[in-house]
Amino acid sequence: MNDDPADERADARRRVGLTRELEQTRQTLPRPSVGGTRGYPVWHRIADLGRTAQGLPTDASRVSHFRWRTRLLPFRMTGNQERKENIVGIDQFLMAI
Repeated sequence: MNDDPADERADARRRVGLTRELEQTRQTLPRPSVGGTRGYPVWHRIADLGRTAQGLPTDASRVSHFRWRTRLLPFRMTGNQERKENIVGIDQFLMAI
């Protein structure tokens, strides 16, 4: 089970009918045995950036290194799907008025 507090916050927002928060950084990474992750873990990113600074061969691309210098922590995966079944949040409130 994932113990990420961001999941609890996302579930609470969904139950109330609010839209999801975008671009959240993860508190903890899920275990690979539960379905794995996409991308390199933070410790590997730091080590890879260190190898780049020393001129040693690295695992990731130059573009990844550039992005990691700007934002090291991965975003929380939200599924990239908007809800289409019902109206939620401020739109629901305005329609009720």
